[in-house]
Amino acid sequence: MKQLTQYLLFSLLLVAASSLSAQCLLDRHNTSLSSHWMSCTPTQHPNPIRGVSHWLLFEFDEYKGLGNLDMWNMNHPEYLTSGMNQIAIDVSNDGVNWNEVFIGNLPIGEAMSDYSGQMVADLSGNVANYVAITSLSNHGGTCHGLAEIKIGMADFPCIDDIVTVMDNPVQAGVYSAELNLNSTGSVQNNEVWMFGGEEVCLDIGFEVSTGATFIAANTPCRQQ
Repeated sequence: MKQLTQYLLFSLLLVAASSLSAQCLLDRHNTSLSSHWMSCTPTQHPNPIRGVSHWLLFEFDEYKGLGNLDMWNMNHPEYLTSGMNQIAIDVSNDGVNWNEVFIGNLPIGEAMSDYSGQMVADLSGNVANYVAITSLSNHGGTCHGLAEIKIGMADFPCIDDIVTVMDNPVQAGVYSAELNLNSTGSVQNNEVWMFGGEEVCLDIGFEVSTGATFIAANTPCRQQ
Protein backbone atom coordinates (compact mmCIF):
# COMPACT_ATOMS: atom_id res chain seq x y z
CA MET A 1 0.00 0.00 0.00
CA LYS A 2 2.91 2.36 0.63
CA GLN A 3 4.00 2.11 -3.01
CA LEU A 4 0.45 2.87 -4.21
CA THR A 5 0.16 5.87 -1.89
CA GLN A 6 3.44 7.26 -3.19
CA TYR A 7 2.30 6.84 -6.78
CA LEU A 8 -1.06 8.56 -6.22
CA LEU A 9 0.54 11.49 -4.44
CA PHE A 10 3.14 11.76 -7.19
CA SER A 11 0.49 11.75 -9.89
CA LEU A 12 -1.93 14.18 -8.24
CA LEU A 13 0.78 16.73 -7.57
CA LEU A 14 1.94 16.59 -11.16
CA VAL A 15 -1.56 17.08 -12.55
CA ALA A 16 -2.19 19.99 -10.24
CA ALA A 17 1.09 21.82 -10.56
CA SER A 18 3.05 20.21 -13.40
CA SER A 19 5.91 19.59 -10.98
CA LEU A 20 6.89 17.87 -7.76
CA SER A 21 8.45 20.28 -5.34
CA ALA A 22 10.60 18.94 -2.55
CA GLN A 23 11.44 22.18 -0.76
CA CYS A 24 10.73 25.90 -0.83
CA LEU A 25 13.82 26.95 -2.80
CA LEU A 26 12.71 27.02 -6.42
CA ASP A 27 14.19 24.31 -8.65
CA ARG A 28 16.36 22.89 -5.88
CA HIS A 29 16.11 19.59 -4.05
CA ASN A 30 17.34 18.58 -0.61
CA THR A 31 18.87 15.26 0.49
CA SER A 32 15.96 14.04 2.68
CA LEU A 33 15.02 10.48 1.74
CA SER A 34 11.39 11.15 2.68
CA SER A 35 11.08 13.52 -0.29
CA HIS A 36 12.27 10.94 -2.83
CA TRP A 37 10.50 8.20 -4.80
CA MET A 38 12.05 4.75 -4.97
CA SER A 39 11.05 1.43 -6.57
CA CYS A 40 12.78 -1.75 -5.42
CA THR A 41 10.36 -4.28 -6.97
CA PRO A 42 9.65 -4.17 -10.73
CA THR A 43 6.03 -4.46 -11.91
CA GLN A 44 4.25 -4.89 -15.24
CA HIS A 45 4.49 -1.72 -17.29
CA PRO A 46 1.32 -0.25 -18.88
CA ASN A 47 3.27 -0.20 -22.16
CA PRO A 48 3.71 -3.92 -22.94
CA ILE A 49 7.05 -3.46 -24.73
CA ARG A 50 8.61 -2.30 -21.42
CA GLY A 51 7.68 -5.58 -19.74
CA VAL A 52 8.23 -5.90 -15.99
CA SER A 53 10.22 -2.84 -15.00
CA HIS A 54 10.57 0.18 -12.72
CA TRP A 55 8.32 3.00 -13.93
CA LEU A 56 6.16 6.02 -13.15
CA LEU A 57 2.87 6.81 -14.90
CA PHE A 58 1.29 10.26 -15.06
CA GLU A 59 -2.33 10.71 -16.16
CA PHE A 60 -3.66 14.17 -16.99
CA ASP A 61 -7.28 15.28 -16.84
CA GLU A 62 -7.20 16.35 -20.52
CA TYR A 63 -4.88 16.35 -23.50
CA LYS A 64 -1.73 18.30 -22.68
CA GLY A 65 0.86 19.81 -24.96
CA LEU A 66 4.21 18.85 -23.45
CA GLY A 67 7.27 21.05 -23.03
CA ASN A 68 10.61 20.60 -21.29
CA LEU A 69 11.17 17.61 -18.98
CA ASP A 70 13.36 18.45 -15.96
CA MET A 71 14.48 15.73 -13.55
CA TRP A 72 16.32 15.51 -10.25
CA ASN A 73 17.92 12.13 -9.60
CA MET A 74 18.27 10.37 -6.22
CA ASN A 75 20.01 12.92 -4.01
CA HIS A 76 20.42 11.07 -0.69
CA PRO A 77 24.15 10.36 -0.18
CA GLU A 78 23.54 6.67 0.65
CA TYR A 79 21.29 6.02 -2.36
CA LEU A 80 22.94 7.87 -5.23
CA THR A 81 23.65 4.63 -7.10
CA SER A 82 19.93 3.77 -6.99
CA GLY A 83 19.22 6.81 -9.10
CA MET A 84 17.96 6.22 -12.62
CA ASN A 85 20.58 6.05 -15.35
CA GLN A 86 19.14 5.25 -18.79
CA ILE A 87 15.48 6.24 -19.03
CA ALA A 88 12.71 5.93 -21.61
CA ILE A 89 9.80 8.33 -22.03
CA ASP A 90 6.60 7.02 -23.64
CA VAL A 91 3.40 9.00 -24.24
CA SER A 92 -0.15 7.90 -24.98
CA ASN A 93 -3.55 9.47 -25.52
CA ASP A 94 -5.53 6.42 -24.37
CA GLY A 95 -3.22 4.45 -22.05
CA VAL A 96 -3.18 1.56 -24.54
CA ASN A 97 -1.28 2.74 -27.62
CA TRP A 98 2.14 4.17 -26.80
CA ASN A 99 4.75 6.24 -28.62
CA GLU A 100 8.38 6.37 -27.53
CA VAL A 101 9.54 10.01 -27.55
CA PHE A 102 12.87 9.88 -25.71
CA ILE A 103 15.64 7.54 -24.58
CA GLY A 104 18.66 8.99 -22.82
CA ASN A 105 20.69 9.14 -19.64
CA LEU A 106 20.18 10.94 -16.34
CA PRO A 107 23.39 11.93 -14.51
CA ILE A 108 23.91 10.60 -10.98
CA GLY A 109 22.71 12.86 -8.15
CA GLU A 110 25.02 15.23 -6.29
CA ALA A 111 24.11 14.63 -2.62
CA MET A 112 23.87 18.41 -2.18
CA SER A 113 21.20 20.30 -0.25
CA ASP A 114 20.67 22.68 -3.18
CA TYR A 115 20.77 20.12 -6.00
CA SER A 116 19.44 21.83 -9.13
CA GLY A 117 18.80 18.82 -11.41
CA GLN A 118 18.82 19.21 -15.17
CA MET A 119 16.70 19.57 -18.28
CA VAL A 120 16.57 16.04 -19.73
CA ALA A 121 14.42 16.33 -22.85
CA ASP A 122 12.41 18.76 -24.93
CA LEU A 123 9.05 17.07 -25.49
CA SER A 124 7.58 19.94 -27.49
CA GLY A 125 5.32 18.79 -30.30
CA ASN A 126 3.92 15.89 -28.29
CA VAL A 127 0.36 15.90 -27.02
CA ALA A 128 -0.69 13.28 -24.49
CA ASN A 129 -3.02 12.17 -21.73
CA TYR A 130 -0.41 9.81 -20.29
CA VAL A 131 3.34 10.07 -19.76
CA ALA A 132 5.34 7.03 -18.61
CA ILE A 133 8.91 7.33 -17.35
CA THR A 134 10.80 4.02 -17.24
CA SER A 135 14.14 3.29 -15.63
CA LEU A 136 16.03 1.03 -18.05
CA SER A 137 19.09 1.01 -15.78
CA ASN A 138 20.39 2.67 -12.62
CA HIS A 139 23.84 3.73 -11.41
CA GLY A 140 24.62 0.38 -9.74
CA GLY A 141 22.28 0.33 -6.73
CA THR A 142 19.64 -2.18 -5.71
CA CYS A 143 16.62 0.07 -6.36
CA HIS A 144 15.55 2.69 -8.90
CA GLY A 145 14.54 6.16 -7.80
CA LEU A 146 14.17 9.89 -8.38
CA ALA A 147 13.95 13.04 -6.31
CA GLU A 148 11.79 15.30 -8.45
CA ILE A 149 10.20 15.69 -11.90
CA LYS A 150 8.85 18.74 -13.69
CA ILE A 151 7.01 18.44 -17.00
CA GLY A 152 6.41 21.73 -18.74
CA MET A 153 3.02 22.24 -20.38
CA ALA A 154 2.95 23.96 -23.77
CA ASP A 155 0.12 26.16 -25.00
CA PHE A 156 -1.12 25.85 -28.58
CA PRO A 157 -1.31 29.21 -30.36
CA CYS A 158 -4.59 29.88 -32.15
CA ILE A 159 -4.11 29.92 -35.90
CA ASP A 160 -7.29 32.01 -36.35
CA ASP A 161 -10.87 32.26 -35.11
CA ILE A 162 -12.03 29.84 -37.81
CA VAL A 163 -9.63 27.36 -39.39
CA THR A 164 -10.26 25.05 -42.36
CA VAL A 165 -7.89 22.16 -43.06
CA MET A 166 -8.33 20.78 -46.58
CA ASP A 167 -4.95 19.17 -47.26
CA ASN A 168 -4.86 15.70 -48.77
CA PRO A 169 -2.98 14.33 -46.99
CA VAL A 170 -3.02 16.52 -43.86
CA GLN A 171 0.52 17.18 -42.66
CA ALA A 172 1.41 15.81 -39.21
CA GLY A 173 1.02 18.29 -36.37
CA VAL A 174 -1.40 20.29 -34.22
CA TYR A 175 -4.12 22.51 -35.73
CA SER A 176 -6.01 24.84 -33.39
CA ALA A 177 -8.72 27.48 -33.75
CA GLU A 178 -10.11 30.00 -31.29
CA LEU A 179 -13.68 29.12 -32.32
CA ASN A 180 -14.27 26.53 -35.04
CA LEU A 181 -11.99 24.12 -36.85
CA ASN A 182 -13.32 22.44 -40.01
CA SER A 183 -11.66 19.75 -42.08
CA THR A 184 -12.33 17.89 -45.31
CA GLY A 185 -8.82 16.45 -45.52
CA SER A 186 -7.43 12.97 -45.04
CA VAL A 187 -5.03 11.78 -42.33
CA GLN A 188 -2.61 9.19 -43.69
CA ASN A 189 0.17 7.36 -41.86
CA ASN A 190 0.95 10.16 -39.43
CA GLU A 191 -0.32 11.87 -36.26
CA VAL A 192 -2.73 14.82 -36.42
CA TRP A 193 -4.39 16.76 -33.61
CA MET A 194 -7.27 19.21 -34.19
CA PHE A 195 -8.48 21.55 -31.46
CA GLY A 196 -11.40 23.97 -31.65
CA GLY A 197 -12.37 26.26 -28.80
CA GLU A 198 -16.06 25.71 -29.58
CA GLU A 199 -16.27 23.07 -32.30
CA VAL A 200 -14.32 20.64 -34.48
CA CYS A 201 -16.37 19.84 -37.58
CA LEU A 202 -15.26 16.94 -39.79
CA ASP A 203 -17.07 17.56 -43.07
CA ILE A 204 -17.93 15.17 -45.89
CA GLY A 205 -14.71 13.89 -47.44
CA PHE A 206 -12.71 13.80 -44.21
CA GLU A 207 -11.10 10.43 -43.56
CA VAL A 208 -8.48 8.74 -41.41
CA SER A 209 -6.49 5.90 -42.94
CA THR A 210 -5.62 2.69 -41.11
CA GLY A 211 -2.44 3.16 -39.09
CA ALA A 212 -2.82 6.91 -38.65
CA THR A 213 -3.45 8.66 -35.31
CA PHE A 214 -6.10 11.37 -35.13
CA ILE A 215 -7.36 13.27 -32.08
CA ALA A 216 -10.05 15.97 -32.06
CA ALA A 217 -11.15 17.89 -28.98
CA ASN A 218 -12.83 21.11 -27.84
CA THR A 219 -9.79 22.62 -26.17
CA PRO A 220 -9.10 26.37 -25.86
CA CYS A 221 -5.92 27.61 -27.53
CA ARG A 222 -3.80 30.68 -26.76
CA GLN A 223 -4.16 33.95 -28.63
CA GLN A 224 -0.88 35.01 -30.24
